[in-house]
Amino acid sequence: KSAMQATLEGSKEIAFTIVSMTLSLAAVFIPVLFMSGMLGRLLHEFAITIMAAVLVSGFVSLTLTPMLCARWLKPQHQVKHGWLYNALERMFIVLKPRTERATPDEIIQKLRPRLGVVPGLKVFLQNIPSIRIGGQLTKTQYQYTLQDADTEELFHWIPLIQEKLSKLPGFQDVTSDLQIANPQVTIDIDRNKASALGITAQQIENTLYNAFGQRQVSTIYTSSNQ
Repeated sequence: KSAMQATLEGSKEIAFTIVSMTLSLAAVFIPVLFMSGMLGRLLHEFAITIMAAVLVSGFVSLTLTPMLCARWLKPQHQVKHGWLYNALERMFIVLKPRTERATPDEIIQKLRPRLGVVPGLKVFLQNIPSIRIGGQLTKTQYQYTLQDADTEELFHWIPLIQEKLSKLPGFQDVTSDLQIANPQVTIDIDRNKASALGITAQQIENTLYNAFGQRQVSTIYTSSNQ
């Protein structure tokens, strides 16, 4: 599309959002504008300035900015940038066109067999939705919660249910967050010796947990089109 046509269509797509945001931001300061007393006298000019700035900003976003885009922006293959722009554009990754890229689910299916052969590594890949409704952040996208007042009965049935679900067609990466088969070691801290060395029991616990525990590092969320 031409720059003018792309600008007009882009402005139409965001016009309602800009107008609604501009009016809502300006309306927030209306009570401040009519506030009485000493505080109202102090904030009167402040409210007028903010409201005027917001309204002007919205007007510019719908008029001047699109006009400048239509006049100045060029197609990517026609733009020649200098060394400063190229240096700044280097913390950015340009993806292939969407038609040449696989979907996240397809990428997961390609990565699953490659990661499955790494010794000592058990990876659970999932395409996290943009909006999570209910549930907890776990290894898999879908969850089935099993509760019981009797822990022994719960520990008995969870492995059986997990095994049955893993054999059903269409299920992948069936796992449980109940870890009852892990090796366990009881450590008795020599508190007197630790105190003499200036080490607290909490420091010892944190060190052991960092070495042997399962600490979640981070969760990265990305939008669907960037």
